[in-house]
Amino acid sequence: MENEDREIVLMEGEYENEPVFLYAHNEVMHSAVFLKKGMHFDPVFPYARIMCNLTLAKEEKEDVLLIGGAGYSMPKYLISQSEAVRMDVVDNDPTVYDTALAFFYLQELIDLYHPDENGRLMPITADGREYLEDTEKLYDVILDDAYDGVMPVLELLTVQSAQAAKAHLKKNGLFLANIPGYSEVQAFPLTADIVRTYASVFRYVYLIDAHASASEYACNYVLAASDVPVHIAETVGIDLKDAVILQDEMLGELKKDYIF
Repeated sequence: MENEDREIVLMEGEYENEPVFLYAHNEVMHSAVFLKKGMHFDPVFPYARIMCNLTLAKEEKEDVLLIGGAGYSMPKYLISQSEAVRMDVVDNDPTVYDTALAFFYLQELIDLYHPDENGRLMPITADGREYLEDTEKLYDVILDDAYDGVMPVLELLTVQSAQAAKAHLKKNGLFLANIPGYSEVQAFPLTADIVRTYASVFRYVYLIDAHASASEYACNYVLAASDVPVHIAETVGIDLKDAVILQDEMLGELKKDYIF
């Protein structure tokens, strides 16, 4: 389950030489917004841009689920770019939505597009894994951006969670996740484990380099999974021969190994 012990810090800073407002959780940057007028809805981080662009490239994108709200960067961009998109945003922290309204220009989006009135934006306070298992709704795209500090919420990356995601995707649906790794992809075994786990559930799985580095070695990747081919210009090759399929019963050991 997502960790409810949160230390949230809001601050101004820079990203790629542009002024931004930052949302940090437990000393880790989780979301940001450009401060320049005309850029308030643009995703700051490369992984978010990739996930948004893959969503917008789909013909079917009416129903989108985001797990992990943070600064609502992806909902702002997707709703502003396509009239077709309707988004449910699940986060276990009830303050996330109000923080996005007050500091991350979500109110500007609402004033311009009225997504809260026409059913295009629905904030939901819930545990992401529990929502995924309990909802009766089917989605065209499911976006997983739920992190606990520097690591993703591991409950959302096991084979049981992958199966739950697939069960709540429509035909031709797409699952996208922001996952961690190292610039040398084989140096971080969890990356390969996540890819193998989703490859055991979905017919097509892709790994995309999101370029942004949290340090000299650490970086982000986007995992894309579907039962139909997805057109992606450039993917990362990864050797899965030593990778394992992540199971719920492994979560205790995984957290000892990776939550730090």
